Amino acid sequence: MFSHDLILDALARTLREREEELRHEQAVYGLDSWVETEFHPLLARGLEDRGYRTLREQAYPHEWRRRLRTAATPETGAPEPDGEPGLTVVPAIDEHEQPIDAAGARLPLPRERQRCDLVLFPEGSTFQRLDDEVQSGKKSRRIRESGEGTLFASTARTEARLAMTGDASACPPEEAYWLEIKTVAQFAYSAGVPGPNRSYASELSRSLLSDVGKLSKDRRIHHAAAAVVLFTADQATSDHDLAIVSHRLLDRELPIQPPLRASFPVLDRVGNALCTVMLVPLSPLAHARS
Repeated sequence: MFSHDLILDALARTLREREEELRHEQAVYGLDSWVETEFHPLLARGLEDRGYRTLREQAYPHEWRRRLRTAATPETGAPEPDGEPGLTVVPAIDEHEQPIDAAGARLPLPRERQRCDLVLFPEGSTFQRLDDEVQSGKKSRRIRESGEGTLFASTARTEARLAMTGDASACPPEEAYWLEIKTVAQFAYSAGVPGPNRSYASELSRSLLSDVGKLSKDRRIHHAAAAVVLFTADQATSDHDLAIVSHRLLDRELPIQPPLRASFPVLDRVGNALCTVMLVPLSPLAHARS
């Protein structure tokens, strides 16, 4: 359904084309001066130009349930719908601010949900949006409440249940491709002044460990990868440092496939002369969960 090689090629080509544009413009600042969020729209457009339907900043479909859990006590409410022993959903303090879904679980506020940088729909699909159980739960609640105390209460309850089933125009999270993107530079700007990045090693290791961990914990994500855009002085540094990070991912027993890499030269403005994109796909076996 998704080709990791083609996605890596799309990311690397997009960045290489933008680097060439900056070089021709004789730009003072290069890609290595960009903040991470500046890469997201560029890479989204690059993926779309190569046939992928892409959405940005999409909430993780299932991980919010993990974030709402707490130790089970008589005061904290009923067990979570997942049925995991000893865990509950935090009860709503204000049900108008924190709505309840059809199963009685509190739905999270937007600020309580982590978001993925880019989400891709399958090629050739006609999906218009991403299916989101939280939004479906809120819609179901509104429908149910609109019929309460009226002659249409029974009909409203039926429509509320149907609202939880989703629709054909929405892409199930299990069929989408979830892509986290991080950028790290060996030489970076600090307060506008270029120099060695003192946090380089920790940023490189921590960013991938965090992203792979988030993606692997969400039960409704079946196709995913974490990508790092790395700027270094040379190929030897890139190969050495990315090999170390890859081993750390394996040491943590995270469910990954062999990482893929693509590199191209960039104009040396502050010490970085190479850009490497490494894509770390998650193993599909890790997501084959009931």
